[in-house]
Amino acid sequence: FEPTPSTFELLRLNAGLKNNVHLNQLAVTSESGTATLNDYGARYGSFNSIYAAKLPNQFGPAKSTSFQVPTISVDEYVDREGLVPSFVKIDAENADYEILTGMRKTLNGCRPLVCVEVGDMDIDGVRPSKDIVSFLLDHGYQPYEYREGDIVQHQPQERYKHGDVLFLPAS
Repeated sequence: FEPTPSTFELLRLNAGLKNNVHLNQLAVTSESGTATLNDYGARYGSFNSIYAAKLPNQFGPAKSTSFQVPTISVDEYVDREGLVPSFVKIDAENADYEILTGMRKTLNGCRPLVCVEVGDMDIDGVRPSKDIVSFLLDHGYQPYEYREGDIVQHQPQERYKHGDVLFLPAS
């Protein structure tokens, strides 16, 4: 899933004609519809989001252009395509919590492993990362992290620095 047109074209070029890659020029959120996405251009493309970016100081000022993008939830996509995902990676520039709320049926039914980017940047409207962890704990998942060469149990925190947390379905 890649909603930004210029980034989607790069993805299309990189994926080529691989039959195991299915490209979707959509934003994933909690439900189907449309959303306004902020595009910070090629130089700052990793900050493109439905939220205003808070760029680190070393990047300097950046202007965005906004555009409308179609959205879909994971549950709707999984149902429509007849999928049973075993692994879901979420790295959606601060929209991660919204994506999770749109995949309750998938979490409860398919029980995929889930890897989610965390990191609190104090952006208006963005839920703190501790809410992501709580949401998945409430759905019967256990958090893990990569630390010093090992996968170890993750201890929930009040605030998060940038990183990824892996969630496995509890047995």
